[in-house]
Amino acid sequence: MKGSSPYRIPLEGTTQGYWRVLAYKGCDGKKSWYQCQCSKCGTIKLVRGDKLRSGRSRQCASCGAIQRHEQSTAGAERQNPEN
Repeated sequence: MKGSSPYRIPLEGTTQGYWRVLAYKGCDGKKSWYQCQCSKCGTIKLVRGDKLRSGRSRQCASCGAIQRHEQSTAGAERQNPEN
């Protein structure tokens, strides 16, 4: 990644969803990238700043998959109660 965007919004030290923003990693043209850590599982990943601010990226993919699975099984349990 190259340099720094003069228009970037500093997000270091904030929490966006389950992402803890650790550091600014640079800019690739117009998009700023941040090193983030998932507060659920500890995964560290580079995430685009615009995705963090808009809420389109709230957690790592593995935690998102687990959450979707838990929601789908909870919905099935409500539809088919065993009692």
